[in-house]
Amino acid sequence: MLTFNPESVSRGVASTVTLNKAELLALVPVDNYFSDSNNWKKVVTVYKSDSNNQNKILSFDSSKELPTASFLISDKSVGNFLLEKIIIQDFDYGSFVISRSEITDVTNFDAII
Repeated sequence: MLTFNPESVSRGVASTVTLNKAELLALVPVDNYFSDSNNWKKVVTVYKSDSNNQNKILSFDSSKELPTASFLISDKSVGNFLLEKIIIQDFDYGSFVISRSEITDVTNFDAII
């Protein structure tokens, strides 16, 4: 699944990450309030370095047709950044959380440097 694809991620260079809402929607149970992407205000992804406790948080404005975020890893940073969770927020700041363990294939979510 290609929902987040931090292509060409390298240290010290900002990369644009595009959110594919249709593919993310496939991870939300059909009978859930959040199964209607019109209820989404923001999607947040939380990444954690596999070599220390450094976190990266990306925030997407899901009201846009193709939401994007900037992914910048310092040139002093070490390790890869692995997706921890995805948080979908509605307009009242209610949220639906998808943890890493709930995603079958995280290959295209992780930033392997």
